[in-house]
Amino acid sequence: MGSIDEENLIQKFSSGDGGVVWNAKFTPDNIISTTSEGNVIFWDLNNLDALLTSSCEKIRAYLNTNSQVKSEDRKICNDVLGAT
Repeated sequence: MGSIDEENLIQKFSSGDGGVVWNAKFTPDNIISTTSEGNVIFWDLNNLDALLTSSCEKIRAYLNTNSQVKSEDRKICNDVLGAT
């Protein structure tokens, strides 16, 4: 995997472990990412429904409480998790 230097970084994504995703490799079945915390995460693309549900569960509180999130963006997971 190639690395992404901070100077050319466009967007940081939280990995869920508190770290920042530094590297990602895409295969037909998986995304393999490494984090600034030193973790390697395998994202299974064969079960996209479970990946979407898991992702929405992780960002639900952020979407509902962060004042910088637009009101229409707060609803992006409603179809996945049900309206709150």
